[in-house]
Amino acid sequence: MKVIKNLALVFIVVGAVLLGGPVFGFSSFAADRDADVNVADDTSAYLGIFDNSPNQSADVISKNGGEGTVYYLDDNTGTFDAAAIDAEVIEFSGSSTGLVAQVDTTDTTHDFAVGVSCGTSDLKDTGNVTIHLNASDNPTIDLERTTSSQIEVDCKGKSSALFEVTSAASTGDNNNTAVIDIKNNGAAETVKGISIDSTSSSADTVNNGNNPEIIIGNSNVNRNKKNKNKILIDGTEYKVKGGEDIASGETVQITISEFRDGTSTVEMSGKTVEFSLYSSNSKIQTIQTTLS
Repeated sequence: MKVIKNLALVFIVVGAVLLGGPVFGFSSFAADRDADVNVADDTSAYLGIFDNSPNQSADVISKNGGEGTVYYLDDNTGTFDAAAIDAEVIEFSGSSTGLVAQVDTTDTTHDFAVGVSCGTSDLKDTGNVTIHLNASDNPTIDLERTTSSQIEVDCKGKSSALFEVTSAASTGDNNNTAVIDIKNNGAAETVKGISIDSTSSSADTVNNGNNPEIIIGNSNVNRNKKNKNKILIDGTEYKVKGGEDIASGETVQITISEFRDGTSTVEMSGKTVEFSLYSSNSKIQTIQTTLS
């Protein structure tokens, strides 16, 4: 009887502590503790995850640009930034590959997109891809996901160039010009074309009134005269006069001048620019960067 009374007293005390303390849902408690989060209900988690693999846009086809969107992400806490979310391809149908993944902002109804591209892979196959996502912001996200559907990967005949941005700044009057340095970490390539795909600013054209609006290394970009001698920010490819040879390990500078919304120049400091580089027969790589 004494044991029972003592146990009863313990339960009463524990109950009082629980009732007296704050009541946390899982999400609130994890955020306060800066804990790793990996929950079953992906769509309502801190970082909502939507599997895009059933759609053709998830396929990685080199002749179509070589990048597929395998997942979309929603920032359900309003704290994440694309640059703070790391993505890595762990395996493709159980095997390691040279495929690479990155997280970018997206103009869809979601906040971010997880894209997979050929990287150094020459894979041609169909299978499920496993992605590792890590975010260092509070709350911390550290998880792996394997696509529910198989995607098609065709990296045969792709360019082996692999560019990374080493510097990106806005300059000029009203900071309306982008100066971007890119380094080729892959094989040598001749860049034959470029498109300005999108920006996070209001700019819809690039036009400085004098040809060229875009310079890549030592090469100029030919404007399309039917578009009234301006560069459209809509993914249209513009040819690089003579092509620009970029050796392995070489860094070249891309100057884009001037960003405009109609006839008014647009300040690009802190804005994101997305552009694509092309070889003679296919897209080499799409690059997204934020200007300082």
